[in-house]
Amino acid sequence: MASKAALDPKRFGVIVSTPDGRRGLLLPDIDGIVSVEQQLQIACQKGGIQPGEQVSAARFTVEKIVEEEGAS
Repeated sequence: MASKAALDPKRFGVIVSTPDGRRGLLLPDIDGIVSVEQQLQIACQKGGIQPGEQVSAARFTVEKIVEEEGAS
């Protein structure tokens, strides 16, 4: 991913990773996540990545499937 401008926490999830293999993932459209910086910070925390460490990031989309009540 080229820049933070390519991210949108409402539309894209994010995966952050370090050169030593630690990774953190955050799904898109999570209540309370309103900025790219917030999304990246939380993804890094989940991966045990400290602030200031070198990371690469990738974005992804998801397809939300909602089952109807009573469906089996």
